[in-house]
Amino acid sequence: MIRRATPADAEALSTLSRECFTQTFGHLYAPEDLSAFLDEAYAPDVLRAELADPERATWLLFDDAAQASFPESPIGYVTACARGEVDFSAIS
Repeated sequence: MIRRATPADAEALSTLSRECFTQTFGHLYAPEDLSAFLDEAYAPDVLRAELADPERATWLLFDDAAQASFPESPIGYVTACARGEVDFSAIS
């Protein structure tokens, strides 16, 4: 299932974003640098503001099989900005 994210999804998106970034790039950073970056880039308050921005749109991807057990646990997301930037991440 895919649905548009709202500011109420900030906590779940924060968790997912941190996990995706760490899986992909975590090995490139010292643990303290990675932690500082994740806290700055993927804090729920930061994401809540981005989700409220009318110039951005984020969609959350959910595993249909897991939806009954974990209804608020997205497994991926796509963000598109009015400026043309697109970001896609998913748990591997």
